[in-house]
Amino acid sequence: MAISNVDFSVTFVVDKTQSYFVITDTTDYASQSVTTNDVEGLIKVVSPSGIVYDNTDFSDPDLELVTSRVNRAIIVPTYVGTNNPLKGTYTISLTSSDDSGVTKFTRTKVFQYDLNTPVPLIDVTVDCISPQLKSEDKTVYNLKGINPTTSFPIVAASTSSSSVSVSGNKVGAFIIGSKVDVDGSTSNDAEYTISSVAYDRVTDRTQIVFTTSVASNLGDGLLYTRVNNIYYPGVLDLTPDVSFTSVITTTSFYTGNQEFKSEGYFNYAFASDFSVTFYLIKTESKNITCDIRLCDIYCCISKTLNNYLNYKGVNDVLANNYKNAYILACSYLTSLQTQMQCGNTTNLDKVVAEIRSVTGCTTDCNCEDSENVLIQGVGNSNNVEVVSSSNELRVVKTVSGSTSLFTLSLDSSIATALANIKDVKLVDSSTIKVNEVLDINGNKTYTPSIATDVIPDVIEKMSFSLLIEYRFTPSLNPRPSLNFTVSNFEVDAQLDFVQPEVEDRSSISLPPNSMNLIALRAFQSSLDNVKVFAEVVKTVGYNSQDNTISDSSIFDVTNNLEVKIVKASANDIAFTLNDGIPMSTQSYITSNYQSVLVNFIITK
Repeated sequence: MAISNVDFSVTFVVDKTQSYFVITDTTDYASQSVTTNDVEGLIKVVSPSGIVYDNTDFSDPDLELVTSRVNRAIIVPTYVGTNNPLKGTYTISLTSSDDSGVTKFTRTKVFQYDLNTPVPLIDVTVDCISPQLKSEDKTVYNLKGINPTTSFPIVAASTSSSSVSVSGNKVGAFIIGSKVDVDGSTSNDAEYTISSVAYDRVTDRTQIVFTTSVASNLGDGLLYTRVNNIYYPGVLDLTPDVSFTSVITTTSFYTGNQEFKSEGYFNYAFASDFSVTFYLIKTESKNITCDIRLCDIYCCISKTLNNYLNYKGVNDVLANNYKNAYILACSYLTSLQTQMQCGNTTNLDKVVAEIRSVTGCTTDCNCEDSENVLIQGVGNSNNVEVVSSSNELRVVKTVSGSTSLFTLSLDSSIATALANIKDVKLVDSSTIKVNEVLDINGNKTYTPSIATDVIPDVIEKMSFSLLIEYRFTPSLNPRPSLNFTVSNFEVDAQLDFVQPEVEDRSSISLPPNSMNLIALRAFQSSLDNVKVFAEVVKTVGYNSQDNTISDSSIFDVTNNLEVKIVKASANDIAFTLNDGIPMSTQSYITSNYQSVLVNFIITK
C-alpha cells in the first residue's frame, strides 16, 4: 500500500560552534502496511530568510529508514558572528516514499522560533571558617514557562550494543560526541561518550549508544546531560568534585587557584514534535588565600588556650586571665565567621586585630607558603562529645595525638537480634483472610478479617408468658369463656417480631382437636416460617365437685398438663392443652383448671 500519512519531530540544536536541525521521522508505517526499511525521505526547510534547504532527489535521500530515522545534517541559519538561530517562522516539510519517489506523501509543519539563549551564571562562595567551598549555577533557565530537562530515567541497558534507552522520542536531547553521565544505577555509573542516537517507533524509546560498553543489562538510574565541577590546583593532580545538580559544595579545598565549571546540554520540550537544545558552559576561577588570616587566628587562640592550661592549678590569677581572653577571642571568632558567611569582608582585618589584641599575640606563625595548603577551618570553641542516646547504641572514643575518633556500634544483643530476623509471611486460613497494603515508603499493613459465611446468620427469637384463665359456670354457660394475658415479652436480634394476638378457637361442632384449641397470630410483619417451643410452667387446679383449688406448686406440672402444637405457620400458631385424657375438651379442662401459665419461645 502507498504511504498515506507522515509525521516527524524537529529539534533546534544550538551547539558549541554552530546550530543545526535534528529531524526525526516518527511515522507509524506498519499500520499503513508499509515496510519501514523501504522508506526514504526528503526534507525541505524554509527559514525567516527564505529557503535554506530543499532536496528533491530520492537517489540521495535525507532519511533512509533502513539505516536511521534521524537527520542531523541541515544547518540552522544564524545571526552573523553567532550560533543563535534567526528568530521567526520556520516551515519544514518531509516527503516520504517507499518506491524511490514513484508515489510519495508530504507533511508540512510550521514552527515559531523566538528564543534568547540563556546566559550562564555561576556564584562561588568561600567560607574559610567552617570551612566550605560552594559553587552554585544561578542561570535563569526558564523560557516561556518551560524549564529544561537534563536528567532522563533509564528504562533499559544493553552490554551487547553498549547502550542505554530512555522513554519517548528524546533524540534531540543527546548530541553525538558529547559526554553524558549515568548515576544512581546498580552497576553502570560512569561517564560515557555518545557515538549514535536512534529512535524506535515500536517501543517509543530513544536508544543512546556509547563508545564504551556498559557493565550491566539492568536498566536503572538516571542519564545526565549536564555536570557541575570543582577543579583543584593542577599541581595537586586531584580528581575534580562532580555534581549533576545546580549546587556543588565541599569542605575539603586548598589555597591557590580553584576552577568551577557548569557545562551541558539543556533540552526544552515545547511540544511533542518541537524542542530546543542549548549547549551552555560557564567557568569561574577563584584564588583562595584563607591560610594567612586563619593561621594568625589559630596561633593566637591556640597560644592563649595553652597558657590557660599551663597555669591552671599553678597560678589561678594568670589562669583566669588567659581563660577570659580565650572566651572573648572565641566570641570575636564567631563574629568573624558570621561576616564571612554573609559575604561581608569589610571588617575582617579589624576583627582579626581585636583577636590579636585580646590574646596579646603577634603574627609570628610563619604561615605564608607558596605551596597549596589544605584549608583547616578554625570553627568555634565548643567541646565536642559524642554520647549514647540509649543502651542499644555504644560509643567508643579513642584519642591519637590531637585527633579523637568516635566509633558507633549497636549493642551485641541488638545486632544479634537483627541478624536473626526471619521472614514473616501471613496467609489466609479457612476462617481468617489477611489483606496486605503496601504504602509508597514500602511499609506493609496487614488487616485480618473473618472469611465470608464463617459467622452464621443471627437467629431472631421471641419469648413471652401466656396466662389462660377459664370462666366456667355449668348452669349458665355450657361453653366456657377464656381470658388471655401476655407478659414478659422479649425479643432477640429483633427485626419484625411483635407481641402476638391470642384467640379462643375451640368449637364443639368441629373435630375433637378443635374442642380445646387456642391460637397465636399476627406476631410478625413478614411471612417467615417459625419454630415453636412451649411449656406449661404453672397451673391452678379446680375441682367442680367440691369447689377446691390446688396450686401447681404442690405437684409436678409436667406430669399434669402439657402443650400440643397443632399448627405452626408463618403467622399462625394453634395449640391445645392435654393432661392425658384422650380428646380433652375445653369443658373438661375448665372443670379441672382455673388457670394455666404457658411459656413460649418462637424462633426463625
